[in-house]
Amino acid sequence: MRTPPTLLPSGVSREELYRSFFERNPDAVFSLDQAGYCTEVNPAAERLTGYAQAELVGRNFSQILAPEELPRMQAEFAKGLAGDTAVAETTIARKDGTRRRVVVWTVPVLAGGAVVGVFGSARDITEQKSAEESLRESVEQYRTLAENSPIIIDRFDRELRHLYVNAMGLRLHQRPATEVIGKTIAETGVPQPFCRQWEERLRRVFDTGQPLDVEDIFPTPEGARCFLSRCVPERDAAGGVRSVLVVSSDVTAQRETARALRENE
Repeated sequence: MRTPPTLLPSGVSREELYRSFFERNPDAVFSLDQAGYCTEVNPAAERLTGYAQAELVGRNFSQILAPEELPRMQAEFAKGLAGDTAVAETTIARKDGTRRRVVVWTVPVLAGGAVVGVFGSARDITEQKSAEESLRESVEQYRTLAENSPIIIDRFDRELRHLYVNAMGLRLHQRPATEVIGKTIAETGVPQPFCRQWEERLRRVFDTGQPLDVEDIFPTPEGARCFLSRCVPERDAAGGVRSVLVVSSDVTAQRETARALRENE
């Protein structure tokens, strides 16, 4: 019977391949015994934790975790001892007292069919989580501003359906968000020919990629109002127009004041 190929690079032993992966891995790589003590760590683990290799080997993983993370991560460690793989986010406490957010992958280590420990890796995601939190805060700030703005804000997709309408816009529509989001202008009950006029404007912005300023007299529950609107193309990563943002201000009072001044001249 022919011996199957090892698929290893020529002249490279399995031990050398493993050692190269272990030592040069940019992620922290470690092995734990059944009691959770480190038996081996790579250089990246030293950089991540701030501890030297000699300080990490023989140290229990619980001594590197932030205290509040210990119960949950002990449960994750138990999964490995039970023969399962696991992925979890956690927080470690570095030697200098600072904290880092990491994602940890663990797999059971088998010998003779029995689990004798856990092998794993940890990747620092602190900056990623910080960026995500900053983005979440920015989105929340934008939403708070938009929802409490006296200006009407609409966003349309390429099928001219509403992607977003703020509270002032819903007030003008006299409909709940469920009856506006995902609907075209015509489907929200906007009277013709006003509807056709706005469809043409939106298509023009999608086609040209240029902003458009317009002024309209629109019937509202409080009577006819004058709105000044700016239609702005929003682009995707490739530079194409993916949506159009429409910002409309009620300028009725300003127009009436201007007309009164002209009449008194």
